[in-house]
Amino acid sequence: MTVNLSSQNFSVETFALLEKGLTFIPSRRTLPIKNILQTKKVLIRNVKLRSYFNKGHGIKDAPPKTFVEKSSFDPSLNRLSSSTRVTIDKIEGLFTNIITDFGVPNSEHLRLKEIPNLSKKELSILKDLRTNTDIIIKPADKGGATVILDKSAYLGEVYRQLNNTKYYRRLDEPVYHKNAANIRNVLQELLNEKSITFEQFLYLTGPKEYKPRNFYILPKIHKPREAWPCPNMPEGRPICSDVDSETYRVSSFIDSFINPLSIKHDSYVKNSFEFVKKLTEISVENDWLLVTGDVSSLYTNMHFDRTVACVRESFLKYPGGPKRPDRGLLKLLEIILKNNDFSFNNEFFLQILGTAMGKVFSPSLANLYLLELDEKARTGFKIKPILFIRYLDDIFFIWPGSIGELTQFQDFLNSLIKDIKITFEYDLFKINFLDVTIYKSGNKLLTKTYFKETDTHQLLHMSSFHPKHVFKGLIKSQLLRFKRLSSLKKDYDITCKILFSYLTSRGYNSTGLRKAQYKVWFENGETENSTKNKGGNTSEILPIVVDYCKVGTTLANNIKNILKDCDFLAGHKIITAYKNSKNFSNLLISSRFINHKMGRFQGCGRPRCLTCKMHAQPGDFVTCPTNKRTITVQHYINCGSKYVIYIITCSVCKKLYVGETSRALRDRLCDHKSAIKNKLETPIGVHFNLPGHSFLDLRITGVDIIENIFLRKEKEIFLQKFLETGFPLGINNTPTGGENYRKI
Repeated sequence: MTVNLSSQNFSVETFALLEKGLTFIPSRRTLPIKNILQTKKVLIRNVKLRSYFNKGHGIKDAPPKTFVEKSSFDPSLNRLSSSTRVTIDKIEGLFTNIITDFGVPNSEHLRLKEIPNLSKKELSILKDLRTNTDIIIKPADKGGATVILDKSAYLGEVYRQLNNTKYYRRLDEPVYHKNAANIRNVLQELLNEKSITFEQFLYLTGPKEYKPRNFYILPKIHKPREAWPCPNMPEGRPICSDVDSETYRVSSFIDSFINPLSIKHDSYVKNSFEFVKKLTEISVENDWLLVTGDVSSLYTNMHFDRTVACVRESFLKYPGGPKRPDRGLLKLLEIILKNNDFSFNNEFFLQILGTAMGKVFSPSLANLYLLELDEKARTGFKIKPILFIRYLDDIFFIWPGSIGELTQFQDFLNSLIKDIKITFEYDLFKINFLDVTIYKSGNKLLTKTYFKETDTHQLLHMSSFHPKHVFKGLIKSQLLRFKRLSSLKKDYDITCKILFSYLTSRGYNSTGLRKAQYKVWFENGETENSTKNKGGNTSEILPIVVDYCKVGTTLANNIKNILKDCDFLAGHKIITAYKNSKNFSNLLISSRFINHKMGRFQGCGRPRCLTCKMHAQPGDFVTCPTNKRTITVQHYINCGSKYVIYIITCSVCKKLYVGETSRALRDRLCDHKSAIKNKLETPIGVHFNLPGHSFLDLRITGVDIIENIFLRKEKEIFLQKFLETGFPLGINNTPTGGENYRKI
């Protein structure tokens, strides 16, 4: 389902395209040769390693090292057997032939003869969606829908949240570089204490290039419209991407210790299947209530000090011995929680309350944060709930008391932890929890699969560019889930009917779906592969990782023929594994907000323009070196633009000057250069005649175009204050005072 909340009217064909889902992969027309060469490199190294260690040059079954860089060891050919070298030569020849057969002359690509799964019109629509700068496309927070939003509405909701000073604070500059240094210091202490190895130290202090965290929101279209902050914009779930940041690896390291502790509490369930199993052991009375609870905004309301204290208490309750560096882990956790900065729209913010969704350890911390609530809920009230279950921020229990007493119980729980509020829903006969509907049948509780109203059932479209076995696996996995959650076959059949009504419109064969439905129910959930695994099949797997296309499948089949007779691969199971290709989500969605209404300053491109050759500083922003504040270019501006607000940067001392002009920017620059050449006592003339300076050190960037002179002057004064360009931090208002002063 595609939900259009924007003010734009899209064609029927556009909605039909998006209905294929964000997982849809367009078929490929060409394949870069570099992909093939990378496949060859990985495969040959894999073969060399298997052969090398098969000869006894190391411990084959040694346990893998954790939190270290992947080994780059590559045995030289002279240390391998002659048969292995022959095998490698065959592989080299195979790749050469493939490149020759599929290669495009004078090109770095291979030509693929795949059948297109998108029409020319659909490709044109996809291109239009990608270049439409007035909309934002996001997946819905729940249900799998694709949501189209006005960029202005999306910005409004993001800033509504970021301007809440309870949770966020604006920064003049990011702190992740300082944060990385503090993390490194703690890791150095752990290294000195021999709590981590030097290899782990090198890994955990990485990556070499840190990426700033990006902030984005997912629209909660499942919430009632009357609760939306704006008529065309629902509340958004805040997400802070942490991948490749300075804390990503360390967060995983911390989670490896706290995650096992976070699942030890009595109210924990691993998944829906375990929950259903627990229900089968319960007998209920007719007047008992079925209750669910939701913890409102759990992640964003977790206070730093209490979070660290909860982890400390868990460490004390479950001692980890010398292998668990409790003190160092707590110090790392506190540093990460209190320095979670991120960027949005070229602005920097710091989260001052809560744990960001996107951190690896956030679910574990959430579990530990509510342990006190779990304990008090089970034992601290006058009436004890039956089967109190909590899955992160979702709660289920059976209530043997009255509705009034349930309200008192809710008030009791809401008084336990600051800012943690729970809302109950209850029913006498039926209620929904996670993806399960629980209902009474006599004194027993039965279950069936529950679909939320916003569930779009957007399983992979049959025309997507995927291997055929993927579609079969998707259907089978869904049917197995339905069976495990359904107490009765009639519930299973109803659930299948609901799903199939959606899938037939997505290209799936109804006869094949019904056969799969019957087969799964009467197979008792066992598959051929699962039976083999239970039988003790311990074959080592050698994956041949290729791109999914005719080139990839041809390569994989030929490689299997080459490797099947290798003695050092005896006992190996050689399989084909396909790389992920770009889908609609990759093409249409980005975690980083890009404001296309921002422009760029660049030279005019005229061959004789001295401004372009000597002084233009192209770019889409200017950052002040003193306060680190950033100004983004608001239009596409060049040397010939008029009504421009511009910034001059001295390449020697990095000081800034803000000015404005109604004439062409290159003409205004000529005035400044004349002042320097003639040593006129203007701020620019004085500054660039200082020792070690010359007019060659002047760089200019246009940042805005405002035709109204009063608004332009007002913006000029604002930027001078915002970037602190007044003397002595900047060049504006540099003292002149000479008798020959002439203002230009």
